[in-house]
Amino acid sequence: MQASVDYAATVGKRRLGTTTQRNALTYVEEGLRFRDTTDGIEYDYKSGAWAAVSPGPWTAPALAAGITVTAGRVATQYRSVPGAVEVLGTIDGSGASGYVLFTLPVGFRPSAEVRIWADVGGTVQILSNGVVSSTLTGVKTALSFQGRFPV
Repeated sequence: MQASVDYAATVGKRRLGTTTQRNALTYVEEGLRFRDTTDGIEYDYKSGAWAAVSPGPWTAPALAAGITVTAGRVATQYRSVPGAVEVLGTIDGSGASGYVLFTLPVGFRPSAEVRIWADVGGTVQILSNGVVSSTLTGVKTALSFQGRFPV
């Protein structure tokens, strides 16, 4: 019997739905876990607010004109993680220095400029307006990058 009571207590503190449904909840108690089907993230209700507890799904950004993903390499993508955003990818590096690679959407942008080291002597610069650009030095065949920054 106790096992049934423990199971009910756990299930009773879990919900599943969209972001709109999560924000419209009228009765929310401390410790409620909500799996958001809109963004794919699990949230806990703590201290009167929702806090992400799991990474969101990887999303491929729309690359700027003339920028391509290097064939056979990791696709350029980003995702939300609790308190931060991760970005990674490999783009064709020929002539990409100073070029805009893609733009992160609102909610995935840093509050100030961030630089992520790239594997070939350059960096990837991410501005607070979401613009992600290359500071690649010299002519390279590919620019690979991976990093995390707070939001």
